[in-house]
Amino acid sequence: MTQRERQVLQLIEADPLISQQDIAAKLGITRSSVAVHIANLTKKGCIAGRGYVLHAGTYAVVVGGVNVDIGGRSFAPLVASDSNPGRVSVSLGGVGRNIAHNLSLMGTDVRMLTAYGDDLHGERVAASCSELGIDLSHALRIPGGVTSTYLYLADDHGEMALAVSDMEICKKITPAYLSAQLPLLQNAQVVVSDTNIPEESLRFLAENCTAPLFIDPVSTVKAEKIRPILSKIHTLKPNRLEAELLSGFYGGTAEDYFLYLLVLQCAYGKGNGCICLTRSGRADGEYHVVFGESLHQLQLVFAAGDDWFSRHAEHDDVARLFRLRGIAFDYINDNFLFQ
Repeated sequence: MTQRERQVLQLIEADPLISQQDIAAKLGITRSSVAVHIANLTKKGCIAGRGYVLHAGTYAVVVGGVNVDIGGRSFAPLVASDSNPGRVSVSLGGVGRNIAHNLSLMGTDVRMLTAYGDDLHGERVAASCSELGIDLSHALRIPGGVTSTYLYLADDHGEMALAVSDMEICKKITPAYLSAQLPLLQNAQVVVSDTNIPEESLRFLAENCTAPLFIDPVSTVKAEKIRPILSKIHTLKPNRLEAELLSGFYGGTAEDYFLYLLVLQCAYGKGNGCICLTRSGRADGEYHVVFGESLHQLQLVFAAGDDWFSRHAEHDDVARLFRLRGIAFDYINDNFLFQ
């Protein structure tokens, strides 16, 4: 979907009975151009027919933080309490913004619910999102607010020595703000959130979103926010530390990692979600664990470089994984898992 098509679709979403002439006037283009864009949107399945009947689920909503990352790397070993010659870089980040960025690159229509300031960093965020086709029309731009900023200092080897994160503005992403955006959330194909937003806002999403809810835990500290709502999350993407924290199983082998995710899904999941993670210890390794209706329908896929290996985890495999932790598979039940 082109940026202009996205603008036309947003006007139609706001007023399904809007005329082509009114759309043309609002966008500063000709009526014939509007007709072409509407024809293209119809071909793409975004508009179902006359009267601009819209198909639900033509876009994704991302809820989370936008950051400006400022980093400094010293040319030589760091000297405390002194000015260190080096190189400073400025880039855009934030887990939510990064997810929105990648979705946009995949051709997805992305609407972002976030908060940012009216400072220079905020202007850079808005300009970048506009260029990428990320819709910020529903985002909060806070007068006098300071756009979320991450400042870090690295030594001459690139290892971080110190960092300061100012994400106070994310507290503005409140349940009241999300409630005002509920129609947008309810009509989305998927809602993706990071855990940089307040815990009560995550709970609001879990309790009110009818679309599948995907969550990136971000860190072990922030992952605690989602513990009470794990049963309402469709898809969770933890790293190893976050999976250990939420499952209550620590240490062990790569196969144990599969077990952590299995415990998470059995205890909290709906049986139709998936958990994706990057395997630590081996470069370019990635596990995708996809859960079916029961423990008999698990599939573990390991990707390393261009080689793909997959196997189905049958009942005996699952039992063996539990035995790695000294647990009898036959005694696993909901009470044990919730303990």
